[in-house]
Amino acid sequence: MPTLESLGGTSRRSDPRPRVDPEDWELPDPKAPSLGAIRVVYSQDNRGELEACGCPGAPTGGMARRLSLVRMMRQLRPDTLLLEGPSALSPHVLGFEAVDGRDRARADMVLRTLALTEPAAFFPGQADFRVMAPRQLASRGRELGLRLVATNLSERSGGQLYERFLLRTVDQKTVVFLGLVGGAGSQEQSQLVQRDDTIRAVQRTLDGLRAEGVKPDMVVALTDADERDLRAWESAGLQVDLLLTPPAREGQEPIRMRQGWLQVSSEPLGRAFQSIDLHFGRGGDDGSLQLSTFSERLADIESKYIHELFHLRGLEAQEEAGVDPREASVGLDGK
Repeated sequence: MPTLESLGGTSRRSDPRPRVDPEDWELPDPKAPSLGAIRVVYSQDNRGELEACGCPGAPTGGMARRLSLVRMMRQLRPDTLLLEGPSALSPHVLGFEAVDGRDRARADMVLRTLALTEPAAFFPGQADFRVMAPRQLASRGRELGLRLVATNLSERSGGQLYERFLLRTVDQKTVVFLGLVGGAGSQEQSQLVQRDDTIRAVQRTLDGLRAEGVKPDMVVALTDADERDLRAWESAGLQVDLLLTPPAREGQEPIRMRQGWLQVSSEPLGRAFQSIDLHFGRGGDDGSLQLSTFSERLADIESKYIHELFHLRGLEAQEEAGVDPREASVGLDGK
């Protein structure tokens, strides 16, 4: 029978300490560039919320908490791509609710707070245009330094004031982010916010990039579209790889594969950030793209991780100063 020593281990009697390679426990350098991956952190469906959700026990969400969390994440992962999705400014997502001055004032406050988080882009939707007309939102966004993306917004509604796409490149591969405005909930809103044909708008955008020598290796779209729009786009062959959509309805899977693209639903009421890693396949020669997705209520989960990570940083600083953090004086006698 082989002994523990013959298998490469040590006897518990001779040495009770486990054989651990310290290299396995070293933390990665947070300032090092990601290897073949883009980490996307985004929020959608905030619905004009400024405060935490008010849930008993562990309330989540809230603009103040979001701002603090974004600053912490940027310290730990400076390469994170932060995006803000549709339905951020207003709770009026149905399209027929009455909008008053309080709604518009609240929307402006939310927009100013979002600008403080410095997202790479904001992808507005119909609820956002309900409280700020497209031209007004474009003007206010420029004042605040916000980049606004709306791929299928018609020029009749000021679409020329918006960018059509956002580009990010890693390992010589290009990811294109689009903003697809969903359908309006009322005739009045459809006149205010007119859309181009979404399939043609996406095709035109991608063809324009290729004409400029940019090869889109992956296409991601953020949208406030409802299920009727999604089914129409699916049957028409929408050219996207990943679609980030409003919260799933009861009984629906939050992550599901549709015909030709993956759909990921957001958390409601701005209660959580979603994190999606877009990384390039390493196993083959085709350079295929793969996804890993997860959604956590980061006010709870990520803050615990951040707390532990800063604690580990403190231990590393002690080691660098010549102090072994595993040793401590206990009791008045110093033992």
